[in-house]
Amino acid sequence: MAAKLSPDLNGTITIPNGTAPIVTRLRMRRFAFGTGLGGGAPCGIAPFGQVHDYTVEICGAMQGTTSITDNCGTGTFSIGVNVSALGTGPNPQIGYSVNGGGTQYLNAPATGPYTLDNGGLGFAQTDVVLVTLENGSPCLTTIGNHYGNCPITINCPSVYNLPQAHCYRASDPRTWEFISSDALQTVRLTFSQGCLDAGDNIIFRQFNGGPQILATPVISGPADLTGQVITSDGQTLFVEIVSDLVGNCFDGACTTPWLFSVQCTPDCEPPSASAGSVIQNCGTNTYQVPITINSTEDGSPVDVEWLINGISSGTVSVGVGSTENIPAAGVPFGSTLNVNVLHASNDLCDLSNVGGTFNPASTCPPANDDCANATVIPVLPSGGCLWTNANVYTTANATYSSPATTCGTGGVSPVIRDVWLTFNVGATQAPLYMYYEAGTVTGLQMELYTGTGCGDLTPLAGGCLAAQDLVLNTPPAGLSYYIRFISNSTTGVPGTFRYCVTGSPTCGGNPTGNAPTLAQITGNSAQINWTVPAAGNWILSTAQQPPSWFPARVQQAAPTAKWQLPLSRVRRLPSSPAA
Repeated sequence: MAAKLSPDLNGTITIPNGTAPIVTRLRMRRFAFGTGLGGGAPCGIAPFGQVHDYTVEICGAMQGTTSITDNCGTGTFSIGVNVSALGTGPNPQIGYSVNGGGTQYLNAPATGPYTLDNGGLGFAQTDVVLVTLENGSPCLTTIGNHYGNCPITINCPSVYNLPQAHCYRASDPRTWEFISSDALQTVRLTFSQGCLDAGDNIIFRQFNGGPQILATPVISGPADLTGQVITSDGQTLFVEIVSDLVGNCFDGACTTPWLFSVQCTPDCEPPSASAGSVIQNCGTNTYQVPITINSTEDGSPVDVEWLINGISSGTVSVGVGSTENIPAAGVPFGSTLNVNVLHASNDLCDLSNVGGTFNPASTCPPANDDCANATVIPVLPSGGCLWTNANVYTTANATYSSPATTCGTGGVSPVIRDVWLTFNVGATQAPLYMYYEAGTVTGLQMELYTGTGCGDLTPLAGGCLAAQDLVLNTPPAGLSYYIRFISNSTTGVPGTFRYCVTGSPTCGGNPTGNAPTLAQITGNSAQINWTVPAAGNWILSTAQQPPSWFPARVQQAAPTAKWQLPLSRVRRLPSSPAA
């Protein structure tokens, strides 16, 4: 036989029906076709062209169909294979492989029904079985993957994922039945990828204890299944494929396999709510979040629940369209707030974490922002000013207050932020020591005043000073001091600092009665080693020109331990400008 492919280079050579199996030669010739050129004959001579010879084996493939028999009681299934034609090979067989393993064979010497049952054990419902028809010739028929079709129970609220992708095929027998373990929850199927060819359909049904009832519209091809979501009307969802003989995934026309997940879904809808901007309550140093209920499933009031630092701390009933500041008492700054809206009857439909997690930084000014609210600090006994016991103060978010400061242009430019401390000398013996230590603040300045109240303040000599340690040499008993700490935007940034006041140190010999040992003298520093007789607070001082002292505060926890203190850490305290 011969065929002419002209003018195209593509074509089909049809083998006549009844052709006996044979190994033969196929000659392909390309030449200038014309009268007298001799190219028309298989062995003709032509001045131009090419000749290619191929060996071709003509054979007939086996033909057959399959069906699945499920045994849901044992969690197994078997495959029925009905062989309709043996083809032309010498050894007709049915081949099958389980979960991608090696191929096993069952002889099929005659047409008719055969059963694949994994040696009598049956295939597990989770197995994927690939079936082929082979007869010892190159003609191979692949029927495709086979699966068990027993119902799959979804243990709410888990998500069920297929163990592998499904590439659907012609007349695909694959079905799925999903059942939620909770009768009050529906089943939702979500495709993450997949395609459906023209003329093919996916049908979704539910049983509800009786005949199949259509649960959702049919998905018809051509279709991209990515993002398709199907939700049942009840507890079950049954999926079946109706595919024709052409254009399916297995044959390569629709090449994207299916991937989908299935999960339980509550048979209700959660309320809708929104969160407004945080409300700060500087008087109580707390904050609130406005919550607006936009809708509920049935329009009835719902409960709004709040959690402070992860602990449920209360609820309040709020109607549709209403806004409530949550919680009414506020949440202390530094604490975390979460808000949930509780469904009226089904906690599976609660709306969680409305607006996200709240833990705003306070922009409220400090409590001692004004002189009238100056923080009263005690005059501690000698050696009592350990930083672990000292209060921490801040100029962050502070505002400018009167009287006018000598440390800049108040409240205009540069920006001035000030806070106030106050203490009373009382009967404490002079001199008094005022200790300062910076935290996050930079460029902190200070002013000192005396007076009986904020209305009659008298500034001390020296005016605006860099924040520092000071000594009050001869303060009168019972006198009140006010200290104004100022952050100036041209010299630094606001932040935290520590300050405290102590009485005069107790003068005397060293605690052991023996001279301390000096060691490791390098440059301007050395170490002093000594042992104290009892636990407690101790002051190390060196006298230069009385009455100034240079104390360093240390704490001895055990009476037998030794302290090693670099002299470079001993503070030098200048005298105050006026006391």
